[in-house]
Amino acid sequence: MSVITPRHALLADQASDGYPLLRKAVATGTDVLWRVQNNRTLAVLRTLPDGSYLSIVADVHRRDRLRYWARNPHAVQPNVDGVTVRVIDATVTAIDVDGRAKSGTLRLITTLLNPETHPAQELVALYHQRWEAETAFHGLKVTLRGSGRVLRSRTVDGVRQELFGLLVVYQAARRVAAEAAASAALDPDRISLTVVLRTARHTVINAHTTVAGQSSGVCPRIWTAALDPRALGPTERRTRIWPRRIKRPIAPFAYNKSKWDQPMRQVTITSTIAAPTGRLTGGSTA
Repeated sequence: MSVITPRHALLADQASDGYPLLRKAVATGTDVLWRVQNNRTLAVLRTLPDGSYLSIVADVHRRDRLRYWARNPHAVQPNVDGVTVRVIDATVTAIDVDGRAKSGTLRLITTLLNPETHPAQELVALYHQRWEAETAFHGLKVTLRGSGRVLRSRTVDGVRQELFGLLVVYQAARRVAAEAAASAALDPDRISLTVVLRTARHTVINAHTTVAGQSSGVCPRIWTAALDPRALGPTERRTRIWPRRIKRPIAPFAYNKSKWDQPMRQVTITSTIAAPTGRLTGGSTA
């Protein structure tokens, strides 16, 4: 999005919302946009014009002091050290072409504290791109390994070496794809990882990458193949919802709960920001 231009925006889901990890991420100088559990108790320090509010994420003892202040209107606000965050509570609704609707709640915390330069609605839309991580995992586990490929090593050190080798190839391929996209002013998401890997493999087999006296990191053959119009992905991907399914559940009720959640292939997504109603939001646990 054109309005949001942080140094780096680190996205994470609600499985990574602990205070120690958040503190380490912020210490690197990056901005975070993380999802947290909806029942997490957060003190409302100040309500912002767009419906979001400021709060502090701290360790257990300091968090309890904030809770006490929030539950007692006459208490003096404590001086608590922690990570100052902006909390966004949103209701996201998806409606497909048949009129079928599905909604859910979303709670985000971010270190982008200015609602004028980083509106809550745009941050909610930006968080939707976190699901591109699933594409990266698919590239690592499926595209890179190929069909039926297994690790050949029979020792722990050998397996570790093969895994690091695969990771190096993956990072190199993604970097080449990003550079090719930047050279053509395209979105890197449109570059096919499969095309980059196959072209790189062919250039190695045919020794096209070994040129005497050439030290440039540019890969013209890979760029040409990756930027071919027939290999590029669509300019705008269709908005769809594809629920996760439990393929081999331990308990039968787990599958029965998810099997009725059908995919929605053409949807319109809207979000509504919910302003806090008091000085404390969330459930009784954090």
